[in-house]
Amino acid sequence: MARPTMRDTHIDTALGNISIAYRNESYIWDQVFPMVPVENRSDEYYVYDKGYWFADEAQRRAQGTRAARGGYKISSCTYTCQEFAIAKAVTDGMRDNADDPIKPEIEAVEYSTDRLLLRLERDVAGEVFGNNWSGSATPSPTWDDDTSDPLGDMENAISTFIGTIGRKPNVGVMGYQVLRDLKVHPDILDRIKYTERGIVTEDLLAALFGLDKLLVGTAIYNTAAEEATASLSFIWGKHFWFGYVPPSPGLMIPAAGYCFVWKDRVVERFREDQEHQDIFSCSQSWKVVLTAKDAGYKLKSVVA
Repeated sequence: MARPTMRDTHIDTALGNISIAYRNESYIWDQVFPMVPVENRSDEYYVYDKGYWFADEAQRRAQGTRAARGGYKISSCTYTCQEFAIAKAVTDGMRDNADDPIKPEIEAVEYSTDRLLLRLERDVAGEVFGNNWSGSATPSPTWDDDTSDPLGDMENAISTFIGTIGRKPNVGVMGYQVLRDLKVHPDILDRIKYTERGIVTEDLLAALFGLDKLLVGTAIYNTAAEEATASLSFIWGKHFWFGYVPPSPGLMIPAAGYCFVWKDRVVERFREDQEHQDIFSCSQSWKVVLTAKDAGYKLKSVVA
């Protein structure tokens, strides 16, 4: 007697509670270069001459005489926001035949939005790990060598930094590859061996380095051409950066950099009748600007 097969009793359908997709878990760009909403696509911002603000000009004043006079110079710098955009097509057939949990229109918006955030992350990382900072050094040996001295390298760098802008750095940034080697460095492990768990964390490293916050970039991106085999690279590489990042953008405070953003992110939907599809476009205008090259310090290629 014939018996029913699994195919006879069950018709395959897509699971409604899971699907597999890839995206970066988090981005850190706005914690390094805070976002500044601006009213105009291009404009100016003021820069105070540092030398005047550190001049010791106060003098004793005899009764009946005028106070010593001081002053400072102000210059200006400019920015121009550029628009970035990406669009994703959703065909009528794709929409009509989609099974749960596939929601083509929602996914198109999420996909396009994430592409903009990825570009922002790369833009900020490019400035942070660029070569425009007034302070930089290359540790030797590098921190993946057990004989290296990451704590000493940091202390020397921070001392130089403080002597440049008169305040301590508060934020550090490194890629995951740097964290990987610091977590097993004998000097670091020796310093934290009496802590509650004896495990190296970002908070512990921040405290050891004298920083308020230590950010670890884990975002990756595909460097290969479209349709080619994916070639994935870390956005935040093998350098270490620290600097002064104000708690919020404001007047008369140093800031390593800002991201000037003109208008809100815009999501548009429009129809292509001949192609029988809708286009979901996401766009935003920004400019990543290194605003104070002496408010940041780069330690180059700290691991091999």
